[in-house]
Amino acid sequence: MSVIKVRWSVPYLDNVMTLFDQVQVWRSTTTYDGVYTEITDAGTRVDLVAGVTDYLFDDDTGDSSYWYATRYYNSTTLAFSDLSNPVQGDLSGYTTIQDVRDEGYSETLVSDTAVANGIARARAFIERFTRRWFEPRVRTFKLDGNGKRRLRFENPLIALTSVSIDDTDIDVDSFKVYNRHLTQGLLNPDDRANSKLEWNLVEPTTGRHTGWFAEGLFTKGQQNVVIEGIWGYTELTPDDPVGETDDGSQVPLDYGEAPELVKLASLLLTIRYMFPYASDESEAIELQNRIIKRKTWDQEVQFADPTGANASGGAIGDETIQNLLDAYVAQPSWGAV
Repeated sequence: MSVIKVRWSVPYLDNVMTLFDQVQVWRSTTTYDGVYTEITDAGTRVDLVAGVTDYLFDDDTGDSSYWYATRYYNSTTLAFSDLSNPVQGDLSGYTTIQDVRDEGYSETLVSDTAVANGIARARAFIERFTRRWFEPRVRTFKLDGNGKRRLRFENPLIALTSVSIDDTDIDVDSFKVYNRHLTQGLLNPDDRANSKLEWNLVEPTTGRHTGWFAEGLFTKGQQNVVIEGIWGYTELTPDDPVGETDDGSQVPLDYGEAPELVKLASLLLTIRYMFPYASDESEAIELQNRIIKRKTWDQEVQFADPTGANASGGAIGDETIQNLLDAYVAQPSWGAV
């Protein structure tokens, strides 16, 4: 079993939301036209959100061979639509099984299950090492109010769904979302390096300056600020649209995907992790990037130390992977007493 991501878009969202408020996810464990059963329930069905057209769902008991379909659902009237056309989900990572096959690792050499395990381990390592994730994820965070006009985050905010402070819901238009790498294509300054949510200086309905009033601050407290949204360190490809779903909505047309260099690091780590550690293949992959000297006459090979401050591969033991990921590590949090 693997964690599989099911992604879909909702065209004509405003029209859909006049009839439905949720999305059900259905699954066939056999074929495209097999028997589909719902894998969501009353507590896990995906809520439709105004202005948000792209959605995802994690199937924790999934497999890359399974097929998925969705249908709209009204939680009050119990009305529902037809099932969508089935699709296969993505492994919860930054590499696909096909990526590994394209590198020349056939199924006779390493099975789909072994590759999937390698992908999961690579994802876990990358997110542990960088303290970030690199795909859009729906998350709700409870944060401490700091008594200031802005809150900062390690993982960039892609799209804001709701905010409440001290159990009071706040209109999302009252905030500035710093996601300009998606809504404007702006990379200098890069909002991902300084992710934050900030009160508007002008209250949108009254036009009143809010910067020095209580309603323009994240009032101090313990986990008293609840922020729902879509988060992740992503970037647009050259073909992805830049802009907002509606002018001024601050909701990107495209949520982006993992940076190409992160995908490359994930592929290299997947290949390292997909073989059993005691195997000859695993040892060869572990050593291949540590060769610092060869002698053809006497067939001598000299390896660098795998780890340590002076190792050529850095903390990871592979200089290539180390260099790829270093640029994406979240900045340390500083404090003083």
